[in-house]
Amino acid sequence: MQTIRIIIFPILSAILLFYATPGYDFYPFAFIAFIPILFTIRNNNKFFFPSILFGLLFYVLALKWIIITISDFGNAPKTVGLLILIAFSLYLSLYYYIFFVFVKKKFNIFLLASIFVILEIAKGFLFTGFPWLNLGLTQYNNLFFKYVYSVVGEYGVSFLIILFNLALFKLLFEKKYLPLFFTVLFMLCFVLTGYYFVKDFKETRDIKVVVIQPAYSQKEKWDPIKKDDLISDVLGLLRKTEIKDVDLIVMPESVFPTFCNDEKELIDYLKNFVQNQSLIFGCLRYENEIKKKYYNSVFFLKNKKIFIYDKIHLVPFGEYFPLKNLLRPIEYYFFQDAEDFSPGNEYIIFNDNSIKYATPLCYETAYTFLIRRFLEKGANVLVFLTNDSWFGYSNGRKQHFAIDVVRSYEFYKPVIRGTQSGISACINPVNSDIRLLSVGVKGILKCKVSLISGETLYSKITYWWIIVFIILGVVVEIKKKKQRKHIDNF
Repeated sequence: MQTIRIIIFPILSAILLFYATPGYDFYPFAFIAFIPILFTIRNNNKFFFPSILFGLLFYVLALKWIIITISDFGNAPKTVGLLILIAFSLYLSLYYYIFFVFVKKKFNIFLLASIFVILEIAKGFLFTGFPWLNLGLTQYNNLFFKYVYSVVGEYGVSFLIILFNLALFKLLFEKKYLPLFFTVLFMLCFVLTGYYFVKDFKETRDIKVVVIQPAYSQKEKWDPIKKDDLISDVLGLLRKTEIKDVDLIVMPESVFPTFCNDEKELIDYLKNFVQNQSLIFGCLRYENEIKKKYYNSVFFLKNKKIFIYDKIHLVPFGEYFPLKNLLRPIEYYFFQDAEDFSPGNEYIIFNDNSIKYATPLCYETAYTFLIRRFLEKGANVLVFLTNDSWFGYSNGRKQHFAIDVVRSYEFYKPVIRGTQSGISACINPVNSDIRLLSVGVKGILKCKVSLISGETLYSKITYWWIIVFIILGVVVEIKKKKQRKHIDNF
């Protein structure tokens, strides 16, 4: 029985949670995934090992695409990719261990759920941050929760899921019914509140969109011999679009395997090809000829004029190498003498009359605060460009796609997603209509999105709701201590 508690139950929790993640999409599992590990924590004073085992197994299973990124595309040995995956998963599992420390202290479920969310937020910012695979993402295709996202956001859904797990555990093992009753009541209140706030949102103008997905090989992308052929492939797809009936053409992150500074002929061709339409595409660029600064950028072309947004939040170990003095030998092993990208410093909005496009790049969409910065500047359409080829054919692509769906539901803004080789998509939050091009498909996605009037409650209150629950949890703890003191005195 001791082996079941310490080993089998944590493994069962990890597997349940893993199958709830995007790609497998058994989202109901998220509401029971923590029950076995909570049982283990409750019945063992030494819980470091089961806590780490749970977190390690979950993250190794869910993030195994790291091996693809590092070894298949980064040319490192498979053993190096595996070691990095295990080390990173061990680090991430520490957040679960810290949460279980508070569980062991037997705090009330409102305070525990608040602590869980605080740890998720911390995970997204500490040591460059990794806001990936948060519990709230498991419900991205659960339409019951699309209204909840519009009230309390991704972290609010995380709060409700862990609260449900804690309340259900109390019902099963402590025969306490009220926690689960109030948890279900909270969920229903958030759903109804979200529905009430968005039900009158209007779709005010249609935008006809074409998304080009070139789906060329990532391994060939930066081969100088292949450069002209790949550019020709992209332009060939562009020429197939019926642009007379299009408002916006979207192409993915770094769609051309070159620096656009060096491609005047290519840029001139694009200026002449696009007539009354807008064109958004990703391309690398540099500034200064002597000491170059490199940028991962989005280009907006309209009326033969070009405007540029430079990516602000760069990917650590991908676009820049943090802690250079400490990790210099590792940096040289992977990047030799390659230069880091430089971050942009301004949240640029691309204006097309009443349409205002925000174009956060790739990893940036995982940061909800960053999307809000664009919206505060007036953006009403979100255009997400990415190159998810680094994930291979793993569920990493679907994990990233889930993030972008949640961003649409949080702010009730249309999302146009352009990727190198899938998943490209058009997401309409009002009717939950999602049109997409699957992984590996070379082609053109034609779709229509609409401008949406209105501002969600989440975009107004952000995460102030968590303060309310922290206060509620603290009040309950104070009341519990007073009751214990009264019983002791008696």
